[in-house]
Amino acid sequence: MLPAMLHRKLAAFVILVGAVACSSPSGSSPIRVPQTVGPSFVRSSSLNFKVFTAGQTPGFPAGAVALDIASGRGGTMWFTNFNRDEPAIGRISADGTFEEFSSGLRPDARPYSIIAGPDGNMWFSDSGGVAIGKITPQGSITEYVSSKYAHRSAKGIALGPSGEPWFLAIDVRRGGDEPPLLAHLNRNGTIEAQILPAGMDPVPGAALAADGGNLWFVALIRNRHVGELVERR
Repeated sequence: MLPAMLHRKLAAFVILVGAVACSSPSGSSPIRVPQTVGPSFVRSSSLNFKVFTAGQTPGFPAGAVALDIASGRGGTMWFTNFNRDEPAIGRISADGTFEEFSSGLRPDARPYSIIAGPDGNMWFSDSGGVAIGKITPQGSITEYVSSKYAHRSAKGIALGPSGEPWFLAIDVRRGGDEPPLLAHLNRNGTIEAQILPAGMDPVPGAALAADGGNLWFVALIRNRHVGELVERR
């Protein structure tokens, strides 16, 4: 079963949508595609959308499972392709050209969340294990993995105050009981992780955010189903 976040970000078929808000606060420019593609358009009273469809937009494979997206430098957009058989990291250039990169991914990689780093590289969590990856603006991928913790999947990702990537890792097996982890990549290129307190279960999407040097995520108190914001320094 695909994670809950997937249902939030995908339609019945896989698409990427570029939005131009006529009255939106962002004021961002639309993603352009080559004129020969002829993207579909969806309009509402205040928004115009250009829709890029897997299998129809050149460079966007038919089997792609676009899961998360983030902006990079130079007007690029980057996304994770969660496809089990052909996982990849995708890039949309400023002129709307799609390209995917997979060289450097682990054989069982499942790219999940992605975020822009301060050095121009993009960082992504790899839910195929307790793993994290870096992709350069040119598409070169390096992955870091910890084999110490079995049966966990890396989910949400955020950058710490010094630009170091942190991520959550949870046991997504049906009936799995391995405790969740909060992990980060240190300067030596190795993953350090610690087990979260007993009874603290990040929600299935396992979102992670940084603010003021703290890391935040939403968790459930086991057996009470109460949402909590948990601060982790």
